Amino acid sequence: MPASSPYLQYRGNALAFRIAVPADLRDAFACREVVHALPADSLTAARDHALILGVRLRRLFVDARRQSRPPDTCQAQLTALLQETRYAPFAIPDVGLEGAYRPSTPAPTVPSPALTAVPSANDLPTSRLQLSAVIASFLQAYPAKQEAMRRKHQTCLPVLLELVGDRPVDALKHAQLRDAFDVLQRLPPHWKALKRQTGHALRDIAATGHPVCLSEKTFRDTYLASIRQFLGWAYESFGDQGFPSLPLKTIQYTGARAAGIHGQRALTDDELKRLFEGPEMRAMAADPVESFRCWLPMLGLYTGARVNELCQLNPQNDIRQEPDTGIWYFDITDEGEAAAGVTKRVKNKVSKRRVPVHSALLAAGFVAYVTQLQQRRARRLFPQWQVARGRATGEADKWFRQFLTSVGLRDETPRARVVGMHAFRSTFSRRAFLLGIDESPLVGHQTPNQTDVQSGYRGQRPLHQLQTLMETIVFQLQLPRPAVPSSTENRVAENSQ
Repeated sequence: MPASSPYLQYRGNALAFRIAVPADLRDAFACREVVHALPADSLTAARDHALILGVRLRRLFVDARRQSRPPDTCQAQLTALLQETRYAPFAIPDVGLEGAYRPSTPAPTVPSPALTAVPSANDLPTSRLQLSAVIASFLQAYPAKQEAMRRKHQTCLPVLLELVGDRPVDALKHAQLRDAFDVLQRLPPHWKALKRQTGHALRDIAATGHPVCLSEKTFRDTYLASIRQFLGWAYESFGDQGFPSLPLKTIQYTGARAAGIHGQRALTDDELKRLFEGPEMRAMAADPVESFRCWLPMLGLYTGARVNELCQLNPQNDIRQEPDTGIWYFDITDEGEAAAGVTKRVKNKVSKRRVPVHSALLAAGFVAYVTQLQQRRARRLFPQWQVARGRATGEADKWFRQFLTSVGLRDETPRARVVGMHAFRSTFSRRAFLLGIDESPLVGHQTPNQTDVQSGYRGQRPLHQLQTLMETIVFQLQLPRPAVPSSTENRVAENSQ
């Protein structure tokens, strides 16, 4: 699962809860990790349920460590806690303890932390309200349509809970938040992987010392934005039950990592020629088995679209002609039918847009490629690349990063990197800027000096105007004409849907 879905993993075609047992507690709990089926019938419900169960298990781990509980007590409490949430919809085992321990006799009855259902504002107790309950209530109440921000909350709020502790909300202090943000700034960008691999607490990971820590943009736009929104909601919803007002105006980024250090620059004309006119791309275009790969960088260059926006396109309904004008266009949206295993996403509301297909792509045979996918009933633009964690992007983006390296164009220069597909977005915007063109409606940015109200009144531009805008953005290149995919690849595409 993505980092935005804590404690979740796919087991076959079903979702299950998974948490690593801290290394110092593995003997006490007789397992290295806990896997448990989730009583939820949707990904959203599974995320919320996993968060609650994760909080309760982490609290169990903390209590076991602080109170030096004996192994039989720890194992009994773990079993009792898991038995409180029985699995119904998914066809996977009810619970798995990954390790040697398999109890042969019933565990003794020992009081254990209760796993409660997500409470509503009216159901929560009026005294000693716990932070974990408020977080769970917030996630349940958060609008499902705001998926991007919801994923941020599902990553950031468990971090807040671990660093502050699951304490009564009337005991929360601003000093605890300042301390939590101080620890957070010392975490490395890959802290989730470290935590998963080692089972260490976040404070221990931060204390290790890392040459690269979270960037200012990630700190501000993800963690600070998420926690600030949560605290404001919690005060409004539960202020009369003791949740304090906790403004974060004094919280500042003090890390050493400068903003924009990992930004990708535009490719130069020489680099574009090396990439698209080089022998590697030409050979790939001539190979019916490999030719589909050429379309990914070609589309990136001539649309400026994000890689996930391209890979999640459904040829059956997201690439079509406008009846009145005959203009081919991409319908980039999070709506409509998605391929199996894919959750369609856009970054924000202005990212939903129609993008005309550039004449350079039409000349390279793009309509023939799409038509064949439609005839084969493919529901992804690149069905040869596998879906991972609900996204159609992972394998495609990884392949292109490797291809950049193989042709000698990868550049790790800070603030001027060329390491992946996002370099095409910079290249498209740079070319538009040099031509004096506002590319905002094509790339999914807010039009400069236009408010949300004005945008709502004006609506989308007609497709023929967007096409005129698109055709002014040109590159002096001889694009390859990819061969029609072989019948073998067609069968792969059919079987992958």
